[in-house]
Amino acid sequence: MAGLTAEHAAIIRLCQYPLSVAELSARLNLPLGPVRILLGGLLDRGLLLVCGSHPAGPAPSDHVLKAVRNGLLSL
Repeated sequence: MAGLTAEHAAIIRLCQYPLSVAELSARLNLPLGPVRILLGGLLDRGLLLVCGSHPAGPAPSDHVLKAVRNGLLSL
């Protein structure tokens, strides 16, 4: 396709099945930021389909976060 870089073509090849942006970044050996920009260009052209992510569970309580923080600080 006209105007596509080698990176764009690699993304299209890799995205034959769902991948996270982080996984795509790792497979391309490129930083996350540039991969997001490349994906944006492909999305604008209608060459990719975005699958919705699963919603995260409820946020942990302040008590749990403080316990994790204190545990990390004690390392």
